[in-house]
Parts: sequence; structure tokens; C-alpha cells
Amino acid sequence: MFKEGLLLFYVAETSIHPGSGSEVGIVDLPIQREVHTKIPIIRGSSLKGSFRDYWGSLQNLPQGIEEEKKRTASSYLRQIFGPEPEGLTEEKAFASAASFTDARVLLFPVKSFKNIFAYVTSPGVLKKFLQDLKWAGIELELSKLEKEIGPGEALAKDAMEEGGEVFLEEHRFKRVEDIGNIGKELAKAIFASEEDFRKIKVEEHLVVLSDDDFQYFLHHSTEVVARIRIDQEKGTVKRGGLWYEENLPSETILYNLVLFSDGRDPQAKENSSAKDIKEVFEKACPQILQLGGNETVGRGFLRLYPCSTKEGKNG
Repeated sequence: MFKEGLLLFYVAETSIHPGSGSEVGIVDLPIQREVHTKIPIIRGSSLKGSFRDYWGSLQNLPQGIEEEKKRTASSYLRQIFGPEPEGLTEEKAFASAASFTDARVLLFPVKSFKNIFAYVTSPGVLKKFLQDLKWAGIELELSKLEKEIGPGEALAKDAMEEGGEVFLEEHRFKRVEDIGNIGKELAKAIFASEEDFRKIKVEEHLVVLSDDDFQYFLHHSTEVVARIRIDQEKGTVKRGGLWYEENLPSETILYNLVLFSDGRDPQAKENSSAKDIKEVFEKACPQILQLGGNETVGRGFLRLYPCSTKEGKNG
């Protein structure tokens, strides 16, 4: 039974590749997507693995360096993430205290005629987001969500409008109304620092499109990169060494929930409460999390923004 919830926002500092395996098509290695909406996601299992790897690395810090983090990692690792599978018997098995939901795209960066790029979202995405917030005990009021937005229409501030229209990539959208408080409230919920440049970007350069138009950009505006493997002796591409890989672009903003129950470790002298585990997890959250297997080519770096208070501000 889950007793506590923590909302995490992720901002892609670099392009990221939450891979779904290989496919036969133009893109050999596509990203993970929901089956019914085709919206890009990062599976909860992928996130849990990256977090566990980070917590494991804390245990291996040299003596005298960040001893508090080291002690925290050692005492809570098993409770939060569960036991290691090697040599695990049925008597020693137990479920982890933390459950990671899939991370969903909240705001997607799209090239814009004004202000370089816009953050794009849709009413359906925002309504789902507000529903998920309630799991973490967070209340957030967003105006304009009941406004009917048709194909080719957009809600946006004056900063994104040119002659009554909003231009995103090669597409034009009729600006039907101001965006209201949506950008301001989202920026307030995501970013703790008043100096974060993305906070102003979300406040002023957010565009709300219809669900179908938003889905179009999620299909056609992801980053597709050619990767090659060179034969060192011949200086040519190895046979089978050319492939195309899909990435979420940098500046993409995602979110997920981490839900906590009381500790279940049968070997612990005393298991921690869900509240204590949540507090420890939030305190030990890394500023940057690396996800995926492309670390050495500069991909997969996510900046974390925990959000756990009822006012929707960072804790």
C-alpha cells in the first residue's frame, strides 16, 4: 500500500534515447512510446535502474567524501530498491518500498519563428498531468483547459504571436486566445530558482495546441541521428555499422511519480516508514541523472526537479 508520493520533473540537458529495442524501418532504434497515444515516455523500470545505479555509486565514494550520503545510501538502498537478485532465496525476497511510474512528456520543444523555440503541450496532456498530481497530494489550478482548441489553433502569449498567428517549424496556427495562467503556474511548479532561464521560457513561450496537433510534433519533431561504426584498418564503415537512432531533443520536460510504502526488508532490524523513505529519497536525489547507454557520446543527461509540497513548489 502506497502512503507517500513524490513528483519528479526531468529536463533533458542533452538529447536522450530511452530505447524500445530495434525495429525494421527508417529508424532502427526508436524511443519508447505509449501504445495508444504514441506519446514518448521513459519506462519506470528504466528510471528505477538509473536511480539504483546512482545510489549504488554513493556506496563506493572514497572515505571522507560525502559521508552522510554514503551512510544514507548504505542503510536505505535495499529498502528503496529491493534486494539484489544474485543468490536471492524465497525467504529473503521482498518488494521494494519505491514504485516508479513511467515518465511522460509534459512540454516539448519545437522550433519557432519567434524566440528560437516554443514549449508545446496540449489540453489532454495537461489534464492527465493534473490527475497525476493528486497522487502526490499536490493541488494546481490551470485556467483555459476547458477551452475548445481546434486543429490549426493555438493558445499563446503575445510574445509568440505574429500577425495573429503562431509559427512552429513550417506550420502556422491561428492564435485564438491568450494562454492565461498555464505557463506561469507550470513554471512555478517545476522550477525552484527564479534565475533559471527555462522558467521564463515556460512562462512566456508556452503554446497549447490541440491534442492531434501536439501528437503530430511528437511524431515528426524528434531527433533522428545517424550512427556509424568505422573499420579501423580500412577507414570505412563496417558492414552493418550504420544505423539510425531516435532521441528526445534537449530541453524536453517530462515528469513521473515515485510512490512509497513502508520498508519490507525482513533482514532489517527496523524498517523505515514511507514518510521517512520519501524524505531520504528526495534529499539524496541527484541534480543530474544519466539514463541510457549513450553516456560516452554525451547523451542521456537529465536535470531533476523534485516537487512534493501541496502548493506545487519545489521541496
